[in-house]
Amino acid sequence: MPTTLATMISNMFDRLIRRLRGEPGNPEPKTSQSREQLEPVEALAGAEMPVRWGPYLLLKSVATTRIGECFIGRRVQNTPDIAQSPPSSSPSPPSSPVSAAEELLIIHRGLVRIGDNAPLTLALSEMELFKRLTHPGICALVEVDRYEDVPVIVSEYVRGKWLTRLLQHCRRQQRPLPWTVATFVVHELCTILEYLHAKQDDDVGPWKLVLSRKGGFSPDNILIDYSGQVHLANIGLRDYPAGLDLLPEGTALFEHRRRLYAPETVMGKVPEQSADIFCAGWLLWELLTGQNPFRGQTEFEMLTNIKDMAVPPASTHNREISPEIAIALDAVVAKALSKAPGDRHEHVSDLKRDLADITAMDDAKDELMGLMGQIFAEDRARTDDQIQRWSRD
Repeated sequence: MPTTLATMISNMFDRLIRRLRGEPGNPEPKTSQSREQLEPVEALAGAEMPVRWGPYLLLKSVATTRIGECFIGRRVQNTPDIAQSPPSSSPSPPSSPVSAAEELLIIHRGLVRIGDNAPLTLALSEMELFKRLTHPGICALVEVDRYEDVPVIVSEYVRGKWLTRLLQHCRRQQRPLPWTVATFVVHELCTILEYLHAKQDDDVGPWKLVLSRKGGFSPDNILIDYSGQVHLANIGLRDYPAGLDLLPEGTALFEHRRRLYAPETVMGKVPEQSADIFCAGWLLWELLTGQNPFRGQTEFEMLTNIKDMAVPPASTHNREISPEIAIALDAVVAKALSKAPGDRHEHVSDLKRDLADITAMDDAKDELMGLMGQIFAEDRARTDDQIQRWSRD
């Protein structure tokens, strides 16, 4: 196992880049346990909720696969077994869904015991790094631990919807998002990217993070809460050695059905931070039009389109964009989607500034909040009711 944090970061990014480019990575450390020999543990997803598991109270099963399961829950410390807890002498005052949701967590529980499996131990150690990412727009990684030798990863719960769900609704209605909302979402994402691109620590130096290099640039990774705030989720939580998919494809919170890549990534080059600018432009074009600009019949065709295809102005697919706005907005999107990294915005802050020059962001946030409340009113009511019932468990 690496002895320094800098070595851990270097090794982790090298392995991720090699996997993305399809190159063989470093051989996994030899252990006395192979993956096939990892001891399985009993799943809890089928149990009647709530379930006490160590320091966690599991309230709802979100998803389960062969080797991992995911729950909404909360931490309970210094508390006797739930079944033996004495009744309260007086009922707890009702809490609002917002305050009750602040106590909730997303709890990812493995279905194997770690034992002396070095790659899995290393992967969990590397995840500890991402607890250092502290930004209001990033869903915090709260704990990386093991209980009864079972890996457990705990992250922040956000009361809202994935951006993918919002896109799906717009496609069903055959109407793209309002252009002001689309620019706001990408503007807020740029704020998060600014933080990631500039991240450095005294003991490590610059992290040189590139979200798209890690396969994390996806509408499946972006959450919109009911107040209109944009959040980036799952950073670092899929960075396992090849084959050790503790949270594999098919788990709802980690299922990247479609990742966004820059042309240089497709061509096998190691992407720099300008690749994130291209992906932000891609996302903006898609939010403005409701379509994937590089869609193809096969994945190979889509990758070829990313590398070679010229993207038409977004305004030609969205009649709600006025001609005056279209001139400026199309120019910003076209610059971000330049095939050559040197032709794009130099920094993500430059793209953010260009978007702010076009859109009144405070008004756009209010518009997004109203849109979320309108589209997901029934879902929100059911969730709030459930959260309040959980607060009484």
